[in-house]
Amino acid sequence: GGTKQHTISVTVTVPHCSAANSMISNMSIREAFKKALSNQLSGVTSVNVDLSKQNCRRLNDGTRRLSTPSIKAEYTIEAPAATTITLPTTAAYETELNKELQKVGNPFTVSVTTGAAVASSAVGVS
Repeated sequence: GGTKQHTISVTVTVPHCSAANSMISNMSIREAFKKALSNQLSGVTSVNVDLSKQNCRRLNDGTRRLSTPSIKAEYTIEAPAATTITLPTTAAYETELNKELQKVGNPFTVSVTTGAAVASSAVGVS
């Protein structure tokens, strides 16, 4: 019995840092990220997500930034302990994410750089 918590982290590239800023502060965008994954999972109790921006620190010395602005989505999935969670492929997750983002009026197309199909760390929660 009991539930198990799984964590997955997905990195999504965005066109620029202002996109990252406006997206991470928008509740409906966060909801879209949540749906993008939960739509493709079966048998889970809950899905939560935290969004943070990456590679958006200003460099004061004028050096060119080589890294791409992106959003890191850290998911926490709860499921009954006996449930085996099958994560979507990166491509399937990316398609679903863009579909959900468009529904809430997000104008940017995002691409997933580190996939949804990464191994999840299963943590037993009593």
